[in-house]
Amino acid sequence: MICLCIGVSNLSKEHEILLASLLRFQSYKAGDFIYKENEFSTGLFVLVRGCVGIYKEGSDKSQKLICKFLPGTYFGELSLLTSYIPRTSSAISIEPSVVLKLEGTDFLKFLKLCPEARQAWRESFQKNVIVRITAQLERFNAPFLRGFTREDYESLAQVTQLEYFAPHYEVVKENTDATKFYMIAFGEVNVFVNNEKVGEMGEGHYFGEIGLLHESKRTATVRTKTPCVMLTCNKYNFSKLFAKNPLLEAEFRSRLDPYSLSVENIIYHPKALKCFMEFLKEEFSAENLSFVIDVLDFKAGGVGSAKELIEKYFKGDALNLSDQCRMGTLKAYKQVTGKEDCLELFDEALKEVMMLIGTDSLNRFKSSPQFTRFLTTLQTYTILGGGPSTRRGRFNYDSFGKKSALLGRGTNIRPREHIPTQLANTAIKDERTALSSVGSEIPRVTDRRSVDLQFMEFDSTPSFTSQLS
Repeated sequence: MICLCIGVSNLSKEHEILLASLLRFQSYKAGDFIYKENEFSTGLFVLVRGCVGIYKEGSDKSQKLICKFLPGTYFGELSLLTSYIPRTSSAISIEPSVVLKLEGTDFLKFLKLCPEARQAWRESFQKNVIVRITAQLERFNAPFLRGFTREDYESLAQVTQLEYFAPHYEVVKENTDATKFYMIAFGEVNVFVNNEKVGEMGEGHYFGEIGLLHESKRTATVRTKTPCVMLTCNKYNFSKLFAKNPLLEAEFRSRLDPYSLSVENIIYHPKALKCFMEFLKEEFSAENLSFVIDVLDFKAGGVGSAKELIEKYFKGDALNLSDQCRMGTLKAYKQVTGKEDCLELFDEALKEVMMLIGTDSLNRFKSSPQFTRFLTTLQTYTILGGGPSTRRGRFNYDSFGKKSALLGRGTNIRPREHIPTQLANTAIKDERTALSSVGSEIPRVTDRRSVDLQFMEFDSTPSFTSQLS
């Protein structure tokens, strides 16, 4: 189990014995701390018996349970990667428990003696850590990660790096070229415009996309307030991974110029959708938007059937449709012969309703208190984009490689992606914990350092060379 946890399977018998000799059994009573939030401690833990909870301290100083681990699971694995940040949560034994602990310094020595293990590490463990960190960011409601599948996370892990930034380090500088996109996995940063502090960002926030999308200079300076670990993505991979993601498109457009949002953008942006629905309910026209959402969910394989949609929206006056479209849909429904026909059944009605919303309700919504409230939720983000533009259409829609799929292409409609409810069960561990020196043998760095594969190049990483000597 421990070999799978740290990504060093297929070891020789000799090296398996060596690795096993580094493990230490530790027992805890119910209520004991295995480690505490904000402390500097080392090691990966595998739960052998009992139950362990991961907790974060709330604003009222009480311990808030994040998740529970049962025997066979592991936690604290990122402490094998980086030695610069404290534990970001507490691990507490919920019942009498036994764990196996692997110290980070011992593991590094093991890698020095076992080259094949080092290669296995390079190929698997760090990718898995990034997958877990990315999944953790989704728990912070990072908008562009909503709907990501396990495969999406693995693709992201292939093209991103973990980077560490010491306190007071300038991650990006105003008026310099944009080269990377940043996602904050741990820590806090300050944002400055013209040397004046204008905001802060923390875990789950991101920045750097505006310069990449517009090929423009940085619009703000971002300086770390605390030690930070971030996922970074270069310009090429950013475009490859994210540019055609409708969730991300909606989020970025809302930051760049919220007044240019299309109906499709709003549907894919949860906060905007909630405010828009409230507005339409006040106007007694929420049925149109409900129809759009129900049809897109139906086309994506969600709950509901063609019969239910027909009964709800087409037999009566619930939906604002032309008689020609209504009768045409009812006629087509009677002629449906298979599932494939059903999926295209409502396309004409969907197109008509979308056009109606876009030319009528949408403009009024953008002048409503509900839209103003939506804009306040973007306040932190618009700082880095220079705020919303006063010119309609400033946003370069072609930077995403396409135009609106709903309004620009008729029936070429993309179903809404469902958020995988099983994501929380994919063993999201305490991946954001950190290995730190208990003594003084590990030098502290004072600048930026990549926490990617080059960590295993011992001859070029002084902070780790000292541990291995």
